Amino acid sequence: MQASAATRPARRPPARPAERDVLIVGAGLSGVGAAVHLQGNCPGKTYTVLEARGAIGGTWDLFRYPGIRSDSDMYTLGYSFKPWTNPKAIAEPSTGRARGTS
Repeated sequence: MQASAATRPARRPPARPAERDVLIVGAGLSGVGAAVHLQGNCPGKTYTVLEARGAIGGTWDLFRYPGIRSDSDMYTLGYSFKPWTNPKAIAEPSTGRARGTS
């Protein structure tokens, strides 16, 4: 049995996305850092962080190979607002850094 035009629910046009001042593409270390800097340096600006994947962390989350780690020291990758304080300069791949900051 098909519904007649009178009994079908009306279709709504797609909702228009909210306008933002800044659009950040990617929730990796740089995207999370950009969002924090916007909050502190441009408190009147609105922003959205888009991430295609179900997790934040960028390549730190995407590439997980046992026994392989970054050759970049964590002091270089540290945020000025949340510096790396672990005595180990080279860390195993982890999303904890991005998650703990976001």
